[in-house]
Amino acid sequence: EMTQHDKLIKYMLEVGPITTVEAYEQLHITQLATRIKELIDLKHPIKKEWTKKRNCKLKAYSYSKEIPNLFGEFTN
Repeated sequence: EMTQHDKLIKYMLEVGPITTVEAYEQLHITQLATRIKELIDLKHPIKKEWTKKRNCKLKAYSYSKEIPNLFGEFTN
């Protein structure tokens, strides 16, 4: 069975950025920020950006093909 980490990575690679609403509705993950932090701690290249969906400003997370710098930041 796929872990929540596996589900998130698969979603971000195949579908694109994910928000808390999509994580809950599509993957039944209720603590997206916690799972994302765990992935970042495991050195996965996760990008964070603000997006507007359903008239709300939400943070969206995506799996980057770029490599972060020493501080874990992306140049773009």
